[in-house]
Amino acid sequence: MKSLMIGQVSKEYGAPITTGAALVAIELAKQSTNDLKIALYATNISSKKARRIRDFQAFGFNKNWIVYLWELIRNPFKGLQHLFFYKSRMGVNPLRFFFYEVNIRKAIRIFRPDIIHTHGLTQYMSAYFAANGKVPLVATLHGYWHTDERGAKVVNATMPFVNNITTLTLMAKNDIIQDYPKKYSHFDIVANGADTNKFYYSEKRRTELRKQLNIDDGTIVFITVASIQERKGQLRFLQYLYESGIDNYRYLIVGMGDGEYMDRLKQYISDKQLSEKVNMLGYVDNREMYGYYSASDVYAHVSTNEGQSLSEIEAASTGLRVIVNKPLVGTMPENINDSKWRFYVLDYESASYSVFDEWLKINNNKRSSANHYGWQYVVDKYCTVFSNISKDYK
Repeated sequence: MKSLMIGQVSKEYGAPITTGAALVAIELAKQSTNDLKIALYATNISSKKARRIRDFQAFGFNKNWIVYLWELIRNPFKGLQHLFFYKSRMGVNPLRFFFYEVNIRKAIRIFRPDIIHTHGLTQYMSAYFAANGKVPLVATLHGYWHTDERGAKVVNATMPFVNNITTLTLMAKNDIIQDYPKKYSHFDIVANGADTNKFYYSEKRRTELRKQLNIDDGTIVFITVASIQERKGQLRFLQYLYESGIDNYRYLIVGMGDGEYMDRLKQYISDKQLSEKVNMLGYVDNREMYGYYSASDVYAHVSTNEGQSLSEIEAASTGLRVIVNKPLVGTMPENINDSKWRFYVLDYESASYSVFDEWLKINNNKRSSANHYGWQYVVDKYCTVFSNISKDYK
């Protein structure tokens, strides 16, 4: 089976910026096997840059405007119909989305996929029009945020055309079923994965980094890896640690940030004299992150809103226990009730510091890596989903 994935690539491959969704698409594309051959049409790089990629098969966009003019001349009625749909129904730039459509059509012609897999709904209609009913599509939603006016317009215009869907999380699945109870009563959750060759537990690095950071064996180390902003919740969690009365802890904050929220975080650290309990590490190269996860004891997944945190899955791959902010319970890649030793649900509204303290003191097993989060497991799940869709389509 052959899957053409619609997504993005990262700066490493010539894109202007790197997003979480781009990292997911790249990791999936790298897992191409004999059972499932995957190619990626990247919306954010040119064909020239795509041809340079050696890690996976990729397609990019053609910069020659004559190609797009020729498409309109060849099929003027359809072309104008699609342009009108993009502008009036979706509220997006019609020329840009027609641009996507033409390039996806070319990728379909060259790769000849059995299924088209879009990440999110943004480019779904461009792929839908490009496929012209000849290839089934499936959309994977990284989140289901449709409350803002622009997002709602894209969702409302696109969902009537989406017959096959997967989500990363139970939360997104429940939201979709609530909005479309008849159309989507059942579909699969396929969570993200992690590169278990990069993210694993190392006793050696744990010892080295804890010594470097002056952390003794009795200190509980929390870590959050995220951009420093209000939604990611670093300040609120630090306030919780301070108010809990727990004394022997260290909080590692990995990520960049600036502005008013960063100022408030720094001011709180200063006001409460927490400089010896908080390490703001800034940017850490991905290749070094396994060491910081290994040096830690608990991952603090404390955002207020999230599609699915890659950092949390990477941390779990190194055997870390995880604190989950209550609103994010449905975003986890597994049922947290299956292991109350590994997961703690943090409810700021009814915080029980004694229960939290008891959970921290539990020592269940010797720590080791968790290989079941690997990307190949994710691809195997997608392969099953795609096969079922393909059979039904035929």
